[in-house]
Amino acid sequence: MKKVVSEPTPTNNPRIPEINVKISWSEKVKKSELYHLKNSQDCAAICRDLLEENIHFTESMVLLLLNRNNKVLGFKKLSSGGITGTVLDARVVFFHAVHTPGCTGIILAHNHPSGNLQPSEADIRITRQIKQGGH
Repeated sequence: MKKVVSEPTPTNNPRIPEINVKISWSEKVKKSELYHLKNSQDCAAICRDLLEENIHFTESMVLLLLNRNNKVLGFKKLSSGGITGTVLDARVVFFHAVHTPGCTGIILAHNHPSGNLQPSEADIRITRQIKQGGH
């Protein structure tokens, strides 16, 4: 019995393109020159600098990408919202973490233009979701 091979159709031989993702840095920094976070005060200072532009006017979110030695491999400004909130998609956080070579840790930071230091329910919910791996 001869096996019959049918012509490719969208259902039995779909054309699926390969996806290539490239991460690039705005500038080259030697590993020896990467900023080393030693404590929470260092982290707060660097995040304040990154959020400074509109820190008192709009709520913004920044992601720090760290290596095993707590050296900052890079940062990404994830969102900028209004006076009372901003939007964060956990998938975007994980995308940058997974595609940054050497990244083994992340720090997410955002500001409250109101000056309120208490996390909102939304802050607590997204933090919990990210800690659980995006679920």
